[in-house]
This record gives sequence, C-alpha cells and structure tokens, in this order.
Amino acid sequence: VGFFPEFLIEVAAMGFIHLHVHSQYSFLDGASSMDSLLEKAKALEMSALALTDHNRLTGAIRFYEKAKALGIKPIIGAEVDLEGGYHLTLLCKNKRGYSNLCRLLTEVHLVNRDCPPVANKEMLGTFHDNLIALSGCGRGELPVLIEKGRIEQAKQTADFYREVYGEEFFVEIIRYPSRDVMSGSYRLAGFAKEEGIPIVATNNVHYAEMEEYKVKELLNAIDQNIQVSQLQAYRTVEQYLKSPREMIKLFRDLPEAITMTEEIASRCNLELEIGKLRFPRFDIHEGETDYSYLSKIARAGVLRKYGSLTPKVRNRLERELCTIRKLGFCGYFLVVWDIVHWAKKRGIRCQARGSAIDSLVVYALDISNIDPIENNLLFERFMHPLRREPPDIDLDIDRRHRDEVRDYVYQKYGTENVACVGTINTYMARGAIRDVGKALQVPQELISEACQGIHYLSASQLLEYADSRPELKKNDVYKRPELADLFKLCAAIDGFPKHMSVHLGGLLIGDGRLSDMVPLEWSSGGDIISQYDKDDVEKLGIVKMDLLALPTLTVIEDTLNSIKRNRGIDIDLGKIDRNDPEAFAMLRDGKSIGTFQLESPAQREMAGRLLPNRFEDIIVSISLVRPGPLKSNMDKTYLLRRHGKERVTHIHPRLKKALGETLGIILYQEQILEVAHDLGGMSYAEADGFRRAMTHDRTEEEMEKMRDSFISSATRNGVSRSIVRKVFEQMAAFAAYGFCKAHAAAYAELAYQTLWLKCHYPAEFTAALLSNQPMGYYPPRVLVADARRLGVKILPLDINKSFGNYTVEDGAIRVSLRQLKGMSEEALESILSERAKGEFTSVRDFVLRTNTSQSIIENLIKVGAFDSFAARNELLLELPKLMNLKRKIGKGTRPLFEDIRPELSSMPSVTCDGRKANMLVERELLSLDLSAHPLDFFTFDDGFTWMKDLKLINTGKTVKIAGSVIRYQTPPTRNGNRVVYVIMEDGTGVVDITVFGDVQEKCGQVLFREGWLTVKGKIQRRGPKALSIIAEELSPLSVC
Repeated sequence: VGFFPEFLIEVAAMGFIHLHVHSQYSFLDGASSMDSLLEKAKALEMSALALTDHNRLTGAIRFYEKAKALGIKPIIGAEVDLEGGYHLTLLCKNKRGYSNLCRLLTEVHLVNRDCPPVANKEMLGTFHDNLIALSGCGRGELPVLIEKGRIEQAKQTADFYREVYGEEFFVEIIRYPSRDVMSGSYRLAGFAKEEGIPIVATNNVHYAEMEEYKVKELLNAIDQNIQVSQLQAYRTVEQYLKSPREMIKLFRDLPEAITMTEEIASRCNLELEIGKLRFPRFDIHEGETDYSYLSKIARAGVLRKYGSLTPKVRNRLERELCTIRKLGFCGYFLVVWDIVHWAKKRGIRCQARGSAIDSLVVYALDISNIDPIENNLLFERFMHPLRREPPDIDLDIDRRHRDEVRDYVYQKYGTENVACVGTINTYMARGAIRDVGKALQVPQELISEACQGIHYLSASQLLEYADSRPELKKNDVYKRPELADLFKLCAAIDGFPKHMSVHLGGLLIGDGRLSDMVPLEWSSGGDIISQYDKDDVEKLGIVKMDLLALPTLTVIEDTLNSIKRNRGIDIDLGKIDRNDPEAFAMLRDGKSIGTFQLESPAQREMAGRLLPNRFEDIIVSISLVRPGPLKSNMDKTYLLRRHGKERVTHIHPRLKKALGETLGIILYQEQILEVAHDLGGMSYAEADGFRRAMTHDRTEEEMEKMRDSFISSATRNGVSRSIVRKVFEQMAAFAAYGFCKAHAAAYAELAYQTLWLKCHYPAEFTAALLSNQPMGYYPPRVLVADARRLGVKILPLDINKSFGNYTVEDGAIRVSLRQLKGMSEEALESILSERAKGEFTSVRDFVLRTNTSQSIIENLIKVGAFDSFAARNELLLELPKLMNLKRKIGKGTRPLFEDIRPELSSMPSVTCDGRKANMLVERELLSLDLSAHPLDFFTFDDGFTWMKDLKLINTGKTVKIAGSVIRYQTPPTRNGNRVVYVIMEDGTGVVDITVFGDVQEKCGQVLFREGWLTVKGKIQRRGPKALSIIAEELSPLSVC
C-alpha cells in the first residue's frame, strides 16, 4: 500500500476529480443546484467534474454547456439502481458510451412502467460498450456483500462486472471520518487488491457545502412521505463537494485511489454535437428529392392561391425555396406539410402560429391561412441563410382531435423514433410550504394559513413578498420564530425539480431511434417522454414539433356544425367579410367576452380606446396589449396618432415604408428588420441578426459596439449621423418588446372568426364555448349571463332534452348534462343510450332503465331536470323507494303484483323553497345562475349601482358596486409599482377594477380572496368606450 508524503499532497491535489456527484436533478435527493456545484469546482480549480444523477440525465446537457463555459471538463454519467436495491455508477467515455447510457436508462424506465426503475444484469450486459463502471456508493452490490461477509458471492459479482466492463470496472471507495465507514473502506480496498481490481476515490457528493446536509435530509423525507425525524437511512454531513486537499487527506494511505480519478477522467472524452440539426427522413416518390417535391407542391399551392405567378409572387417563392434548400430544411417542411395535410383531409382544423406565418411557402402548403404578401410579412423574420437554428412551425389543432394527429405521427415515423417532450415540474412557494411543512411536522392549519394568497410566487422571494405585499403583511405566520426553518428550507429548494411531466404540445421526431440521443421514461399519464426538456432537446438538434391542442378551434368547429344543423347554413370562414361593421361595433362596445385573444380586460379596454373598424386593427391591438408596449407608453403615442391628436412623424423619410402602417412607431419585430435594411443598408439576414442581438441583455460596451456598427453602416448609406443615432435609440427601446407581426396575424384571424361568429350566431357560439370548458378568462356563469345580455334565452337542464354538450333549440341554449356536478361519463352514456330508445316518461322509468347512481339522480332532481314530471321535493321523497325497487328487480325479487298506482298521485305536495333555494342549488350543482342571481336577493342602499348602468355615469363620479370576483391580475407596470386588477360581475355586466398601492395597503386583507366584494371608486374612461373603476375602498360582502 502506497502513502502520500506531506510534500506531495499539494501536487496530488491538483489532479483529483470528483466522479460521483448528484445535483438537484437527482430528484428529491440532490441538495445543491448544478450551478453551485460547478462554481465551487471552479473555485477549487478542478479541471473536471462528473454528474451522476439517479437514473436520469435530465441535467446533463446544461451541465455539459455550463462546465465547458467555465473551463471545466464535463463528465456525463448516472448512478443506476439495480435489482436487489443496489447502485452502480456509470460514466460515458465518448458518444458511443453516451448512446448506450441513454438506451440503458430508457430500458430501465420503460420496462419498469409501474414500479421504480431498476436495471438487471442482462440490461447491463447489453448496454455496456464505452461505459466506465464504478462499483457504487455504500449501496453498491460489492460493498453490501462484503459488509455482510458474503465474500464468495462478492467475487462472483466482481467477475460479472469485469466480464461486462473489462478494464473499465473500478471499485469505488468512499471515506467519511467515522469508524464504520472507514473500516468498511479498508475491507473494500483489501478485497479489490486481492481480486486485482483498481480502486478509485469518490465522495458520493449530494451538496456543495457541508451545511446543506439539512436540505438533503429534508428532500429524502419528502420523497419517502415521512417526517425528517423518522429518517432511518444513514445520515451524514460529509457528502459535500470536498476540496482535493480534503480528499487526499482522507485517502493518504491509498494514493492510487486519488490518482485513478485523473486517469478515469482522461478516458472520458464525450463531445456532444450541440446545435447539429437532425431531421427525420420523409418518404417521397422515387425520382424525387426533398427539394423537388417541396418545390412542386409549393408551386401548385401558389397557383391555387393566386391564380397565376406574378413577378412579385414568383420572386418571393424562389427566394424562400432557395433559402430553405440552402439550409437543408426541405424535409422538415415536408414533415409539417404531411401532418397538416393528413389532418385537414379528415376534417380536423389545424393551422400554424408564430413567425412561420411570415413564409409564402407555409401559406402555399396550406399550413397557414394568412397571406404573407397581402399582410406585408417578412420571410427573413422566420428564416434566412445566416440563421442556423432549426425552423419552428408550431401547429394549433382542434383540441378534440389533437391526439389523433399525434398518433398519426407515431404511426408515420415509428414509435422508436417519436416521443413527447418532457417538462420539469419544480417547487414554487405553495408546493414548497406544503411539502416542507409536512416533513417538519408543522401543524396543518399553519401550513394552510401560510399558503393563502401566494399563487405563483417563488419560494426564495416569499419572505420579501410577505414584507411588501399588503395582503400578506398582516399575516404574522411569516414572522413566527418557530417557522423560521420552514421558510429557510423552502427557499433552499426553490426551483428544485419534483418530477417530470408532459410538455403541453411538444413532440420529438428523430432521424432514427430517439433513445440513442435522449433517455426516455414514462409520464404519470402513460406517455413516453424525454428526460430532457424542450430547450435541451433543441440543443441536440432534434426536431421538436409543437402540436398544440387549441380549444378555440374546437369551438369554431362546433359552432359551424351547430349552425349547419340548426339553420341549414354552411359557412366558409375564409369567405366572410373581414371588416364586418356589426362585428367591429360589438368589439368596440366591449362585448368580446368568450372570443379568442380579445376577451381579457386589457383587450376589451383597448378596443374602447382604439375603436377598431378593420381586420388590421386586431393585429395592432394584439401587439399593443403586451407588457413592453404598455410599460413604455407606446400605446398612448399610437392612439394619439390614430385619432389625429398627434401628428404622424418619421425621423427620416426612408422610414415611411417600414413604419407607415403603424403611424411612425416600431410595433412589430419585422419592422426592426425593415428599418435596419432601409436605413442601415443591411441585408435582411444581417438585419435579423441585429434585431436578435438587440433583444438580449447587453452590456453598455456591447450596445456601444452595435451602435457604432449601425451608425457606420447607415452613414455610408447617406444618412446623417445624428438621425442614425436617434433611430438606433428608438430601435433599442422597442426591440426588446416588439411583437412578431406574423404571430399577431395568426392570432388575429382566429380572434376575428370568433368575434364574427359571436356577433351573428351568439347562441350557437356560446353553446359551443360552454361545451368546451375550461378555457378562456371567464367561468360558465359569466358566459351564460353574457349570452343573456345578447338576447339569448337559457333553457334549464331537462332529462329528455339536454345532451352531453350544450345545444341550441330555436335560438335558445339548453344546459348540458355534463354541467351537472358529479355527472360521470358512464352515467351520461347510460342516459343518452337509453333515451335514444324512447324518452323517459317518469322518474321511475328513468331509474329502472338507466344505470345511474342515486347521488346523480338526486342532483338531477334538485336542478329541475325532472320538473316536467312532478315537484322536486316530491321526487326526492320518492327516490329512495324507487332505488330500492330497482335493487329488488336486480336481485330477481320483484313482487308478482307490482304497485301500479299512478306515480306519486297520493304523495303529499311539498312546497318548493322558491327562487332563492333554486338559485343556491344551481350555483352549487351547476355553477350557473339560471333561476336568479345571488345579488337579486341582496338589499342595497340607494348608493349602489348595477354594472349595466355604469356607462350612464360621468367620468370621475364616485360609485358603489357589488359583485363576485372572477379573477385577479397583477401585470407588469411602467414604473414597477404593483397594480392589482379585479374582474367582477353582478349578473347585469362585468367591470374591471383598478386597485393602486394606497388602496392595497388599506384593504390588503380583502385582496386575492375568492367570493364577493363591494367596491367604492371613481369612474375612469381611458377612451370613448373604455370604462373601468379606480378603487378607493374594498370590503367583503356576505351574500346568501
């Protein structure tokens, strides 16, 4: 056995490498962030560091990039769980080893679908090539067997690992300053020497600093669903990222274990091809290339759209096709075209969103319905020769059919080559308080109190918010000394991952077997997902298709079908008047609740200020109602110019072409390109690079370089230096928040279609909207009240007339059976299938014919579904007898002579509790106000105003209103001060309340509580039809 002399310790320390390290991506076990581990390694001047998270590579790509950026060699690996509860540490030597580790982890997770992921010896033997194996921590198979004195079995195990990994198998020695661990390490090292297996020193690192051991214990307790005090496993403070000097002192008698870390690190030379694009292969006809086929169908599409190829269209098409071909993206466009083509052939609504709308090829392929030439859209915002990122064509699909489209992709490209994108669910304040509180034995009532009013807050900012937010200030739960550890530990795990789930729409399509590049696992919902999130798979160059389930498309389809069924009218939305006066009048009046993108309080207010009257105004509105434009006052400048109250000016005449449509203001990202091209003389490709550079955080030095470059380019183009400097400052101010016009145009199309349908067919539209909840801003009761204000009658739930979805009867909307609380799909199917054979003639008939539970029948009676048969109270009294009769019949004990008296004829008449009772039941069981609104029974004093009457009151007048809270919002503001917006309704209308800081301080305890409020405030009008209330007082209101 060797020994480190004192004078060699410093020399040896230079070469020690940690090869067994866990980050936060060892879910609920790693207690330090990857960044803190790497930063400490950098501070300790370590040349390399390994990442070996439990059974996953979730953090591998960002670790690889961060380590490289810090000048640290990244070693990618994983600690794999084995049968028998053992652990094994695996490290990748190269790309082949990385591929085998991805495949091994995929196999481990997919084979063990309903149980913890564990590898068997066969899996290790199959996926071993170019992997280095370390025998594992204290739970490794060799350490456990030796500790138990099962030496012969340990020798057989060692022989297996040597047979599989050959010279790449090492016995892992871990030492902590405790008698048990040290003696165990001596036995393990002695065994390795006898067997001729090289040893390597590790520390099974789980946190960067010693004091973070408490975080690891906390995470372990959460993982096991126990209290920290109940942890049974070995507990230590030693699993921190020790310095090389500390490690060498622990292994002074085993210098070979230290030097072996550097040797192993030298064998690990994985180079990931970050950014290299990998497109799936698209099957085309023999004799065709991707380009020739794409060109053929694009040209055919252009002829179909335009009738002929004008020089403008021809030149645009050739330019786009040339760029697509040069970048090698032809196959990608064909893949997207094929998906959309397949969907549309089957009547599934499907269309693109985002910057892809800028492309004529996308339009020609029927992937988009927006004409980029007519709408003055710029292709180079989407794609150009200097932009090397993969193209991004996101598809919106009818929510009802999204899974069908996804299944087609699996079928087309093979299940081995397709998977859903994973997303990492992380801790925020509420989740952290609940889990940490339980682990620390905090009383449940204190946990609940601490969770009130902190939606969407990060745990690390919780105490800061508690000191500054009025609604939290008076809550002393955050100041209790006994809860200090709770909030400290919550902050420590802020942003830590809890589990993986499915990305909303992301689908990966590989150029071969995905698991060669990406480890896969099951989601809780039964989908196969990547262990990497969307950003990391894009860095690997794998095609990510966003197939997004958009309920708006479902609503449109259902509305059109209802119109055709009820009225016999077949509407083609592509041919409707895009500047319909009636539709825009509705929009200006703020009657856009339920429409896509136009229903929010901010959009309804903007409509009242902008006074839109054409389709292009919707594009403007969608682009203006964004945090950036609103914070910079751009909306005010635009509106002043729009309404002729400020002169439209251009800093330079050459800007008129780019900025004319937006009245001299930079509103769209595409305009940055136009300005840089027209004034600065840049190519559009260079201009897009310039735009993208300006949208990222830049140092003053970097901005100065960009400014000088632009000034130099523009002055050579004949523009004065002073004007160029002004233009640059304007671009710099607007570039960070300018909206992509193509994206706004795609949204505007759907927004206008829903607005037009609501205007001309409000019953069919609202019925479709109600049938596709949840979606949008407003709950069903608000949508129902809105329909009534448009003159649409709402019909109650009826057992013989209601269906699973809302339907339209003679221009009125019938409430659906699904709206009933507790209605199961099984019960619904039973009801509808039986009713198809003949209407129900009585409650008795219904009970005997359907398989419906007593609780559902009771709810149906309470909301009046059987009102055509008898009074509700009478039916409720009779129901238990009918259910008993059904049970007897089911057991074959039906009486020979059944009671055949007329149903309920001798039942006493029970008086109904009236409209208020019905209203309460409907609120509880239907979440609707049908018979009445709760405020109908509230006695107001003379000072209160109904919301429908607010428009009659002058600006600046003080009013009092009452209503229920629909939603709270706290959007970014111009000066950074928080403003709370409260959306309220009272059955006659909806109004938006603005709550500034002074009122928040005064009424903080009322804010963010569900229920009813009274508000005193002043009428504000920011435009001819933009009405809101500036709150002065808020009080809770007890209703019913």
